[in-house]
Amino acid sequence: MHTLFTQPHARRQILTLLFALCPVFVCAHTAGAEPASMVTQTISLGRGEKTTITLSPEALKAYPVQSPPDIAVKNRKGETQRVLKGYNGVKLIDLLDKAALVSADPNDFKKTIVVATASDGYKAVFSWNELYNTSVGAGVLVLYAKDGKPLSDDEGRIALISVNDTGTGPRHVRWLKDIQVRTID
Repeated sequence: MHTLFTQPHARRQILTLLFALCPVFVCAHTAGAEPASMVTQTISLGRGEKTTITLSPEALKAYPVQSPPDIAVKNRKGETQRVLKGYNGVKLIDLLDKAALVSADPNDFKKTIVVATASDGYKAVFSWNELYNTSVGAGVLVLYAKDGKPLSDDEGRIALISVNDTGTGPRHVRWLKDIQVRTID
């Protein structure tokens, strides 16, 4: 039970349940609203301590737009939790290319990971080879709009999802705030 409270997505589900069960709490807070500190307005891309670029949803519109068909958000068991419809985004690899986060040593790619972090601490990890050498990479999207409008606070204005994963939920990062490239020794 203790680990339930340490998982960011589980905490959100518990809070949603509390909102539904406690009308007094709902009156004090807007049901479904996320704390202002969680809602992301920009994402930064970097390597180590160095931020290479910072992008807003408006800036993301300058990249080739990706409009995937409906995305079933599935958990590890393959159960559909919800369906994302009408989203626009950009390929993560397009952002990584623009940020020029390439290492000087070509062999570093074999041991490079990309970590996408949400404002609540939730993380999704990709290997460099997975992003650039498999079909998964073409489907890792940084989302910035739904039905032509900015994402709502519950998505964080910027989100990430890996649409080609069998279980899309574990690598669906709402409130995306940071993407870091790291080389593992």
